[in-house]
Amino acid sequence: EILQCFLTTDSVYLVLFDARHSWDTVEDGLVPWLEVLAQRMEQSSVLIVGTHQDLLPMEQQEDMDLILKEVTRLADQYSDRLKIDTVLLVGLQDSQKTIELLKEAICRCALVYTVHGKPVLGKKVPSFYHKMREMAEDMYRVQERDPVMDEGEYRRLIEDIGFRGVVTERELEEVAGFVSSTGPLLHCHAKRMCFVLDPGWLYSALCALIDDPAVSEGGLRTSQVILSV
Repeated sequence: EILQCFLTTDSVYLVLFDARHSWDTVEDGLVPWLEVLAQRMEQSSVLIVGTHQDLLPMEQQEDMDLILKEVTRLADQYSDRLKIDTVLLVGLQDSQKTIELLKEAICRCALVYTVHGKPVLGKKVPSFYHKMREMAEDMYRVQERDPVMDEGEYRRLIEDIGFRGVVTERELEEVAGFVSSTGPLLHCHAKRMCFVLDPGWLYSALCALIDDPAVSEGGLRTSQVILSV
């Protein structure tokens, strides 16, 4: 699934399922996304939400209770890798104000979400990080430039804004993670550090790559993949 390339850290994820469907269909839809989050965004905060509650006929309510139990059981299987806070049902036209309950659940997750034991919400961020994000946004608007920025250009960008204190790889990763989470810059974790300034370009490139006959035949090599236009 291409969309997993655009996941970011320090986020609260909503994983949805249609409450009108059978458990087999619900499970088939939930498991792939929970696996992706568990593998790529371990210890992320997750809410599992069933939609269209207001469209469920009364005779399906008992079946829905069983499905909720199964969803809760499934969520427990990921308790060591994900922070699954809530499993709930919502509808747009119900008298139980479930959308308000969802808002409260999202707020609660955001307030208690921590990284390395420290709250994410309200965390102080150096002004330098914001300057980096602004410059990345400016570069994103320059349509004629290459959409990929390598580590050398990234380091020069840091020097251009007058900040010379970021020297360690960990600090470089932290700055890149912030800009990737809050702006258009997409940090690619690979053998060499690189950044994509236009996520839309990356999506189109990945689609073209998947449609290539060489991929379906299993003949694609790393050397054939070039991050450039």
